[in-house]
Amino acid sequence: MKITFERTVSTDEYESDERHAVLVNGKECMSQAEWICPEDVRFCRNLMSPFDVETLLKDVIKAVQAGEEIEFEDVTVEED
Repeated sequence: MKITFERTVSTDEYESDERHAVLVNGKECMSQAEWICPEDVRFCRNLMSPFDVETLLKDVIKAVQAGEEIEFEDVTVEED
């Protein structure tokens, strides 16, 4: 199982927006950004519910118990 913490930053000198995401095996499971609507409590709408975090943690625990290696990766992506 590969868990990636992805940080996307703007290279535009007039826009300093950042976006952060957690990907599991390449699939985004949650993200947040500075420009998201306040009613989203800084988490994008693709985080369907707090139970998604619970599911992610349970999946990681099951993988470890099954002897699967967990790989963590930090990535920074620059965008215009």
